[in-house]
Amino acid sequence: MNYNLFVKPQAKGFIIKKKSLKKRGLREEKKEKKKQMSGGPGACLQGYELQLMDASGKMYPQRVHERSFSAFEASGMILLHKRSKGAEATLDDMPMSGWQHLQQVHEAAVKAASPPTYQLYPRRCKTTRAFEVMISICAQPNSPFKLSDRYDPVEAKQIFRAKEIDTLKDYNNMNPYKYTMFNTIYFDGILASQRNKQVAFIMTQQQFTYSNIHETHKLLDFLKFWIPKAHTDSKNTAEKYSNLLKLCNDKPFIVTAAESAPQMGDMRTAIERGSLVMQRHAVTSMRFLFLK
Repeated sequence: MNYNLFVKPQAKGFIIKKKSLKKRGLREEKKEKKKQMSGGPGACLQGYELQLMDASGKMYPQRVHERSFSAFEASGMILLHKRSKGAEATLDDMPMSGWQHLQQVHEAAVKAASPPTYQLYPRRCKTTRAFEVMISICAQPNSPFKLSDRYDPVEAKQIFRAKEIDTLKDYNNMNPYKYTMFNTIYFDGILASQRNKQVAFIMTQQQFTYSNIHETHKLLDFLKFWIPKAHTDSKNTAEKYSNLLKLCNDKPFIVTAAESAPQMGDMRTAIERGSLVMQRHAVTSMRFLFLK
């Protein structure tokens, strides 16, 4: 009898069964992993169920996932890891820069058995970095500003159309600093204290260069040139900037900030032009410090 006729099918069937079990095991493993991560402290497609603080200090649950950050950005909100007690944001709180940052912070807090608290806070500025700079300014001793003094720069954003191209060209040809002004005025942040009659205009950078360290000064220098010449279509925005400058008696704080310090020559020139230069205190810190 040819036993090969019986052996081969058995071996083949055994291999098929083994592969089938392997596939089934992978499916079960994926299901189990998904099940484990679908709730509680774990990271998952459904995200985390966070405990959020509202404006009155009360807590409420909200599930946050990776796509939530796009929604926060679109609505002008920032997610804070709360480490201070009050509803007002402070330097003790930590802005979540994105989903991966939240994963790191949240999982570390859960492992440490320290239930984390979060807060959705109105950014009222262009970027998270600008928000951190504004908190740092407000936290300075004897600062004339509070965080509630934020003036949303999107309300004063100006894009120049063809009707004002000649004004841009005239400024670029005439300004003593050799600045080149483009077609948009959009500050990263603005602080305006009606109480103390002070205004701060803020621009931030990843790294300082010779040109961008003067960006805040350039925009303000151009504003003073442009406001009296503004086209009828731009009068509304020109009036907003005019009122801000009148509020501080035409002496605003000119703030420029970046992650690291500039070249000494660039900083000296910026200070000579009246700019206040700020640098992040440390990579893991949200505090920015003034450089002298």
